[in-house]
Amino acid sequence: MTNTKICDPEIIEKRYPIILREFSIRDGSGGQGRWNGGNGVRRVYEFRRDMGCSVVSERRVTRPYGMKGGEDGKCGVNYVVKGGDGGRWCRLGGRKDVQVSQGDWLVIDTPGGGAWGSRLENVEDVDSANKAKTNGVQRRFLTQFQLAQESSN
Repeated sequence: MTNTKICDPEIIEKRYPIILREFSIRDGSGGQGRWNGGNGVRRVYEFRRDMGCSVVSERRVTRPYGMKGGEDGKCGVNYVVKGGDGGRWCRLGGRKDVQVSQGDWLVIDTPGGGAWGSRLENVEDVDSANKAKTNGVQRRFLTQFQLAQESSN
């Protein structure tokens, strides 16, 4: 199965012998800054029979970086929980093939986004700096973010 983050739970459960036990926002996983990074999500799947499972994911070692003084987001993490709720948690890497048994869980915590700008920055100082960069032309936030990315390279 692919693209499980955007696939409806009913479709996943109909096509595969698994139950989606949890799909929630991973509070606090985004970096803190003038504009906070977005939170990741948690998905918990329960296997209804013995089978093979492959995980291919990113940002499990390197944190999603913040920019212009913003904090990094939290790394993602993947686990297999042997025996389900109350069982033994086994951490997986970002890419792994595992054999799972009926009743085991797969927990996928996606990474949070990095923040932009320091929480301590004065808003007026940042706005005047952005105006100077763009020769006084008023720009929308997306353009300001793009300029920040280009200047950090």
